[in-house]
Amino acid sequence: MNRLLDVEELTVAYPRRPPSVDGVSLTVGRGETLGLVGESGSGKTTLGRAVLGLVPVSGGRIGFDGQEIGHLPAVRRGPGLIHRIQTVFQDPNSSLNPARTVGDSVAESLHGGGRLSRARRRETVGELLERVGLPAVAATRYPHEFSGGQRQRIAIARALAAEPELVVCDEPTSALDLSTQAQMLNLLSDLRREQELSYLFISHDLAVVRHIADRIAVLYQGRVMECGPADQVGLRPAHPYTQALHAAAPIADVAAQRTRRAARTAAMIPADAARRPGGRPDSCPFTSRCPRAADVCGSRRPREVVHDGVTLACHLFDPESGHPDSAVPSSIAHEEMKK
Repeated sequence: MNRLLDVEELTVAYPRRPPSVDGVSLTVGRGETLGLVGESGSGKTTLGRAVLGLVPVSGGRIGFDGQEIGHLPAVRRGPGLIHRIQTVFQDPNSSLNPARTVGDSVAESLHGGGRLSRARRRETVGELLERVGLPAVAATRYPHEFSGGQRQRIAIARALAAEPELVVCDEPTSALDLSTQAQMLNLLSDLRREQELSYLFISHDLAVVRHIADRIAVLYQGRVMECGPADQVGLRPAHPYTQALHAAAPIADVAAQRTRRAARTAAMIPADAARRPGGRPDSCPFTSRCPRAADVCGSRRPREVVHDGVTLACHLFDPESGHPDSAVPSSIAHEEMKK
């Protein structure tokens, strides 16, 4: 893999609180989409903001195209670096100035825009808007005149104006209805191929990420639980936490959904949960919620092991962990949960 983004043992911590990101390592190759999945509070947005230089890094490193950028906050990043790493936020209303026309907002990010004539800037903005499925005349209008999906297209056009290499997409479709969500995912996929972009795509929805990502990394309480090819992690998850995320996705059959929800609830709240340690630096953070937890899970942090081409932080897959079921494939438990 030709690496573009290289995160090593990254830690982001705030005073008197557990780390939001706790020793995370991951890579994004050139032209690749890495999906970052987890529930609220998992640390995925904090990790994305650390890459953008919007939160301070407590430990580890962030490498971009061979350059260490973890110690550089956004205000100290030069124009070259700022243009190469762009972002699309969840809510475009928070990133589009309501007092400025769409054209002005997009032109603000133009790479080398200061050297372009007014006519050329206007032409380039029109081309960018058309590339994301909006008419060039939209440049003369204001953000409030557009729907949520259209505003997100404007935000994407503004990111593309900088001619970036990496785009951090932080829940870019979660505020959209299903049909608009599908259009946006298709647009992002098309733009990636056309412009050879790399994406760090952050979402709480495993099914959404599976459709756009090449690989998926699953976070829980600031740690990577599972990382591997999108189809394998999205359809055949191995880690108990990823299996729970997969089982949480709704299905069309109401009766089957009710049965599935009851089984998942029973599995995720084991009877002895109150007696299980969890959340300590020297344990697996998922211990208190895991239906397959053993004593070793609460006493020792699992090391990362590779199983079937997927990297897992789980004692179940480490034959040297001492977990009583370490020889039992976790896919058995997953099949039971799906019934």
